[in-house]
Amino acid sequence: MEYMYLLKKYPVLNGYTNEGVVMEDILKYQNEYNVIFPNAYREFLQLAGNRCNLLMSMSHFFQFAIERQKYTRETLKDYGVSIGENFWVIADLDGGEQFDFFYFNDPDAEDSENPPVYASYPAYVEDNEPEYPIKKKLANTFQEYIENKIQAYANLK
Repeated sequence: MEYMYLLKKYPVLNGYTNEGVVMEDILKYQNEYNVIFPNAYREFLQLAGNRCNLLMSMSHFFQFAIERQKYTRETLKDYGVSIGENFWVIADLDGGEQFDFFYFNDPDAEDSENPPVYASYPAYVEDNEPEYPIKKKLANTFQEYIENKIQAYANLK
C-alpha cells in the first residue's frame, strides 16, 4: 500500500468494518467500463470498496458505481451546470444533488495516481451560496481526502 496505509490501519471505525474488493474484480471492472482508476483509488477499493466505514455512499462499489455516475451527470444536466468531462464520482448525497469526485488525468494533480478530490453542489447553484459552489476542491490528493475523513472519525490529531 503506497497511499491508503492509514485506511488499512483503521479498518473499523464507529462500529463499521471496511470490506474490500479483490484486485481481479477491479481490473475486470476497469476493462468492462473502459476506465483506469488511479492507484490511490484502486488501493481504496481493495480495502473498502464493498463497505466503507467513512461514508456509506462510498460503499457497495460494484453495485452502485455506474448508476452513481449516470444520475450525478443527469443532475448536473437538470440544473444546467457543468464541471467538465472525464470525472469519477466517489460519493454522493440526495441523488447526486451534491457529490465528491476526481478527474481522470487532472492537470492540477501533482501525482496522477493520487488526484485531487472536489465537491460539486449542483442543487445549490441557484442559491448563489459561496460555501456551495459548482466545484470546490476538498483535498489536494485522494489520500488526503481519505485521511481527513479518518482523522475526523477517529478523532486523530
